Formats: sequence, C-alpha cells, structure tokens
Amino acid sequence: WEEEPTLPPQPTQSLWQTLKWLKTIYTQRTRSQNDNVMRKQTFYTAVNVYLEAAARYVAISEPSLMCKTTSKQTYSQFPIYGMIIDPDDRPQGKYYDKNFDDLCERQQYFMASITAKKMLDDDYAFAEDLLKLQKALKFNRWRWLEAFNIDFSIKDRDYDQAIRLLSNLIKAGNWPKPVLYRWRVQLGSCFCALEKIKTSVTYLYDAVMQDQEDGFDAEIDAEFIRANQMGEIEWVRGVHCDVLIIAIQAILTATSVALDRATSSKTRQMQIVGWMLVLSQYEWPRFYETTKYAIEKIKSDGSFTYPNLLDFIYEGGVIEELAWLLNQDTTLNISNASDSRELREQLIKAVRSTISPSILILTEPLIMIFITLRCTSQPAHSSRINNVMIHDRATYSVL
Repeated sequence: WEEEPTLPPQPTQSLWQTLKWLKTIYTQRTRSQNDNVMRKQTFYTAVNVYLEAAARYVAISEPSLMCKTTSKQTYSQFPIYGMIIDPDDRPQGKYYDKNFDDLCERQQYFMASITAKKMLDDDYAFAEDLLKLQKALKFNRWRWLEAFNIDFSIKDRDYDQAIRLLSNLIKAGNWPKPVLYRWRVQLGSCFCALEKIKTSVTYLYDAVMQDQEDGFDAEIDAEFIRANQMGEIEWVRGVHCDVLIIAIQAILTATSVALDRATSSKTRQMQIVGWMLVLSQYEWPRFYETTKYAIEKIKSDGSFTYPNLLDFIYEGGVIEELAWLLNQDTTLNISNASDSRELREQLIKAVRSTISPSILILTEPLIMIFITLRCTSQPAHSSRINNVMIHDRATYSVL
C-alpha cells in the first residue's frame, strides 16, 4: 500500500473499518487511473473480509468446528426457515435493512462476510479469480467455511442449494454431535419450506432423538429469536426446547394435510385428531388453533374414539374443550369410563401439574406419527424411546 500513495489508506484498526473502506474502493475500482492495481487491491481485501468475518461468525455460532474459540456459548446458533415466530408477529422489514451497528456481534460478522462475498460474486472477473484462488488454496473444503455457506444459502432462501450442501456433508460423516444436530434441524426446516413435510419430519425427529446435554429442561428464548429475525428466516439455538417447537410445527402441518385427504378412513381420521390434541398441548396456547380445529372436527362427526387418549392429556385448556364436547352430547371414547358421567369425573381429575409436557409429547402419538410418516420399522432410537412412556403395546412391538 505504501508503494501506491494515490490509493486510499488501508485501515488497520478493525474488521469493521476495513469493511467500510472496502465499500468505498469497490465503487471506485473502475474509475481510477490505477485501475489494475485498484482492482487487485479490492479483490484481495474482499477475499480477506469474506474469510475472516466468516471464520469469526462460525467461531461464535458453531464453536465445535473451530480448533480455538473464545465463544462462551456451549450450543449452536444457526438460521432455519421460520417455524417458531408467528408470521403476524414478525418484525416489519427485512433483516438486512437494520442498522449494522444494531446487530449483535455474531450477525455483524455474518453480514460483513456476506457483503464481501456478494462483491466478489457480482463482479465477473472477481468471481473467476475467486474460483482460481479456491482451487489453489482449497479453502472451499474448510469445514467451518462449509457451515457458513450453508447458512448463507438459507439466509438467501436458496433452500435447494442448502439441501444439496447439507445432504452431502451429512453423508460424509465424522462430524461433532452439535454439528450433526444443527444440520439435521436445518435440513428438516429446508424441506418444510419446500412443503416436503414427510422428509422434513424424518430429519427433525432424528434431531429430537439425538442425545443433547441440555435435555428437555431449558425454555425457549423467544426474545433471542425475534432479535435475530430476518424475514422468513429465524436464528435458533441448538437445544431441544427450540427444536421441539420446530418438529411439532412440522408434524402438525403433516397431520392437517393427512386429515384433509378424502381417502382417509374414519378410524384413521380419529387417530390423527388424537395426535393433534396431544401435540397441540406443548407450549400452550401456542398451537391452540390446532386444538380448535381438532375439536371442531370431532363436533362435526358427532363421536370420537381414541382408546386411552386421556392418559396423554394434561393441559387444562384441552380438558375444557373435551368437557365442552360432552356438554354438546358428543360421544367420546377416550378412557376406560363406562359412560359420559364417569368420563366427566375423570376430566375433572385429569389436570396433572407435576408431569412435564416436554416428556409427554414423546409418547405413543409422536412415535406413531413418525412411524406412519416415515414408513419404517427400524428401531433407530430405542435407547431414547425406552425412557419414554409407551402405553400402546402394538407401538412398542413395531419399535
């Protein structure tokens, strides 16, 4: 730089100053008398910002991929197709319209790297030079950069590209558990975005059944998700409380589609309605509309049979809805009660405040949904399932 005194001085204080400086010289790269020199300086500066910012982003969002990291987080943080925040509650405007200084450090690195990468991609000569540099240094094979490129694809809503990248990397194997967990969730959300619900449920269920250190005790951090909202894209944490919401949302979507099929038998429809009632209890009243839909379906049919369903109902709101059906002279066969009067007494005693909803959702309905949607009888997760309450012996034999 000292050999070219006519060029703007290169900042040395921070990556953010380098990024601002890069934006300035990028617009001047074809107007300078030192065009070739300017273009070369711009190209290598953009490559440096792209890689350095991406590395710093991954060090925070996925520490297990970095040899050394200063991140204090013990879990992954990654983007998915939005499945948690209600679309009506999402912040107005796109994520990247926010002031750069208002973003958290992780997002600043993410957007800085994306900005530099777009500069390289938008200039034909730069894009060709970047491919040559990749072949020479083979940095496109760096694991942490592969993780960044997946997040970049999801952020740009290029779900097909994200699926290709994720599928190839998962097949390659030999990944740390947090990374595999992250990629299964991302793959499931991408398939959900493309309305391939059956495949989505498969990957999300695999993620839910993967052992995680946080267990089921943590609570979902809605403020974290809202703060990192970018249109239909959400940033979530690699913990069960966040992923369970995603899995349940996908399953309820699948059950609604299955229920609307005219070819479904009456018995099959009642089974699906039972699943919806059980799963919609989680994070009540988040899925109240699903409960309402199921109750209205039962009311229109005039009767409902799901043996021992009451064993899986713990939420007072759902119990009240079932009691309302009894008052409407709807025939309910959901317990061992001999008549409606005995069933009404059972409903009154049905509130179980000491039972964890997080554990209850991994019961016969969730397992049966998974088996039905995946059409498999492989006991892939028997160690986790053995710790779950399974009252249906037929289900247990299938597993």
